[in-house]
Amino acid sequence: LFPGQGSQYHGMFEKLAASFPPTAAALSFANTCLRDLGYPTFAELAGSQTTGLGSDVWQTQVSMLIADYLALQTIRSLGIE
Repeated sequence: LFPGQGSQYHGMFEKLAASFPPTAAALSFANTCLRDLGYPTFAELAGSQTTGLGSDVWQTQVSMLIADYLALQTIRSLGIE
C-alpha cells in the first residue's frame, strides 16, 4: 500500500484530490504543514509541472511521504483501518 521511491510520478493524487473531498482535505492539511515548515507544497514537489521528481532525492522522498499520507487518509475516510 505504501510504495517507496521509484513508484512516484508527476501529478500523483491530483485527479483524486480534485474529485474526492477527503483526499482534498488531507492534501490541504499536508500543504499547510509543509508551508509552516518552509517547504514547497505537494503540487510544487510532485505536480504535473515539476522537474525534480525522481532525480532529486529529497524532493522525491518528501513527495512519497506525502503521497503515503494521502493514501492513508483516503482509505481511512472509507472506513478502512
